[in-house]
Amino acid sequence: MPNWCCGILKIRGIKQDVINFLTNGLIAVDYIGNDVKESRFYVDEYGDINYIPSKNLSHFWIEGTRRGFVYPDNYICNYYNEEKDEVIVCLDAKFAWTIYTEQLLKISKKYNIDLKIYAFERGMEFNLDIEVSKGKVIKSEVVKFDNYMWDCIDPLSGG
Repeated sequence: MPNWCCGILKIRGIKQDVINFLTNGLIAVDYIGNDVKESRFYVDEYGDINYIPSKNLSHFWIEGTRRGFVYPDNYICNYYNEEKDEVIVCLDAKFAWTIYTEQLLKISKKYNIDLKIYAFERGMEFNLDIEVSKGKVIKSEVVKFDNYMWDCIDPLSGG
């Protein structure tokens, strides 16, 4: 069983690009990894981004990642700026062992979106601070600590 690198994955872009990523780049799966086709993201009658839950849904696999998942039941938040037609969606995420910046970069390029995450890995006692924007790496830092329990801002996250 892996240690989990956990944080809030922020997704930003033009509304249609973000919707395209949520509906095509996130695959609903059950606990063993089987596709759960009846669960998906959609835009409701108010223009908000939501998802259809399913009793079989465990999480959404982030296409193109080794083992990266988002959990919409735990946390979903979206912000829409009408002037810019820009939306920001925040999802609870976890990745096995680490987060590969190159994988997020490919997703950013494919869907024309920005991705940002500050993640905690309690088992190996490090954090990751990653941001990719418009297909470019803005930040990709490993944050290490002399005393993880004292110095980390959230030492109980991840594992």
